[in-house]
Amino acid sequence: LNRKARAMVKMDKKGFFGKDKAIAVFKNSLTLLESKGNKNTALVLDNLEGLKQIFAKNNNYKDVAEIDARINLIRGVAPALSKNQAPANVMTENKKLLQSEVMALQLQNQLLQQQNQVSNNQQLQLIKTSQNLSKTLENKEFAIAAMTETQLKSELMFMEQNKMVDSLANFGQLSQMELANKEIALKEEKATRNLSLAIGAIVLLSAIVLLVAFFRQRFFTRLLEEKNKLIKEEKERGENLLLNILPSLVAAELKSKGFTEARQYDNVSVLFTDFVNFSSIAEQLTARELVYELDYCFRAFDEIVHRNGLEKIKTIGDAYMCAGGLPEPNAFNAPNVVRAALEMRHFLETWNVERRKNKQLEFHARFGIHSGAVVAGVVGSKKFAFDIWGDTVNIAARMEAGSDTDKINISGDTYLLVKNDFSCVYRGKIAAKNKGEIDMYFVE
Repeated sequence: LNRKARAMVKMDKKGFFGKDKAIAVFKNSLTLLESKGNKNTALVLDNLEGLKQIFAKNNNYKDVAEIDARINLIRGVAPALSKNQAPANVMTENKKLLQSEVMALQLQNQLLQQQNQVSNNQQLQLIKTSQNLSKTLENKEFAIAAMTETQLKSELMFMEQNKMVDSLANFGQLSQMELANKEIALKEEKATRNLSLAIGAIVLLSAIVLLVAFFRQRFFTRLLEEKNKLIKEEKERGENLLLNILPSLVAAELKSKGFTEARQYDNVSVLFTDFVNFSSIAEQLTARELVYELDYCFRAFDEIVHRNGLEKIKTIGDAYMCAGGLPEPNAFNAPNVVRAALEMRHFLETWNVERRKNKQLEFHARFGIHSGAVVAGVVGSKKFAFDIWGDTVNIAARMEAGSDTDKINISGDTYLLVKNDFSCVYRGKIAAKNKGEIDMYFVE
């Protein structure tokens, strides 16, 4: 409030605010300070000084005296009296207050005397002016009295003519000035109109250019987004196709390096499956039906392989080959491979029940599993193929060939890895190329 009142006093010099408003704001500030116990003495004094300045400019000497008294009282106040203090301080303060009021009255008396002195000077000046006017009138009257009646009439006519001439001349000048002003106004109006039209045309043209640029940019942005979307979709489709052909780690290595290195895996379990009497089935079905049935069966095998964390290697005719423990080594791959073989057999049993009801040919398979070391890598330059090699693959194929319909035949090496997880039945030995005789077990 104090700052607002100070600003209003400054602005009052330019006629923006009245002094009464500034007085009201100062008093409002003092009221708020009094409600808080006048703790901010400096701000109270500043408000009082502001009121004093306004009252002094308005010659409100009584108000000035009251303000001075309050200021002197605040500046001379001692700390609050305790019960043990003498009242002499109170009398001293009253004395100071009376002295300040006397000084204020003396100041008011001086200002009144100065005002009276100014008023006396103005009266003397008015008297002198009145005397000069009286002398001028006497001289005019004396000159008029000295003229004859004819001279007086001539003089009056001459004065009237001069007045008429002056009036006509003034009227002509005024007409010319009005015409000139009208021409100037018309020119300014025309120039303003032309300027407005030019600005409007420029704004309209700029808006059209910006609008065209906006739509053009929007069109190319949308076109670029569509192209990027197509590129992204094609890239994802290509990556998915690559992952369908190669394991994810091998595909990543091929994309980053452009080639893959062959790797040795010491603990891998290989699963072979083969359909029984497939040649006879193929003769009884059309090519389209045969491919459809194989696709349906192998899709189910793919899902089982993926669910058990295995890697599909390839299909050869009616044979299906997968392995566990690669491309990421896994010490527990043998139980996963046996579990996948059991799920495949269960799928065929369920499928054959439905086919039997529909009087369709049934599909039965043999399963063979062996565990050991293999070499894995990618071969080919046009069509990549991930494959595995080694005696483990050959023995797994031999286990499948030596199995029975709907039976899972595992080697002795695999049995040692899964005997605690599955119930197995020993079924004798089988001769294997370059390996002699190998123990075999049926997984029940």
